[in-house]
Amino acid sequence: MVEREYERESRDSDGKRETQREFETVSSNESFAPCSLEDASGSVAIDFAGAKVEALQVHQSYEPAGAGSLVGSLLGVGGTTLGQRYTEWIIPAGVPVYVLGSVLASGAVGASPSKADPFVISHKSKEERTRSLGWTRLWLVVGAVACFALAVALVVWSVQSPG
Repeated sequence: MVEREYERESRDSDGKRETQREFETVSSNESFAPCSLEDASGSVAIDFAGAKVEALQVHQSYEPAGAGSLVGSLLGVGGTTLGQRYTEWIIPAGVPVYVLGSVLASGAVGASPSKADPFVISHKSKEERTRSLGWTRLWLVVGAVACFALAVALVVWSVQSPG
C-alpha cells in the first residue's frame, strides 16, 4: 500500500487556522499465490477471493516529498505533500494460520457464494482473534454508554436551562 502524507489547513469554529497531517491511500495492490491449507486430516486449496486477510506487516518505509510534490503544493493541488509511506504485509509459507470460510463446490475453502458468512484468513490463532474482538466489543459498549450518558445529561441540561 502506498499512502501520501499531506498537510491540510482548515479553520476552527473561532476562525483560527489549523494545520492537520493526514494520510490518504494513493494505491493498494493485493496478490495471492496459489496455496493450500494442510493439517492432520489432509490438504485443501484456498481461494483468497473475498477474504479478509490479516497478514504480518513485514515492511514499512517513508520517503520525504521531492520537488514534484513542491510544485503540486505551490499550485494548491490537494494540500502540501510531506512524503509517501510504503507498507507491505504477507503471510509467509509455513506459518500457522486460522481460516474461517466455506467449502466451495470445487472442494476449495473460500468465501460463501451468498457472501452471508465471514471469510477470514489470519496469522492470529482463533483464541487471539477472540480476545481481540472481546476488547473491541468492550470499548464499543463503553463508548455507547458514554454517549448515552452524555445525551441524557444534555437533555436534562436543556430542560433545566432557562429560556
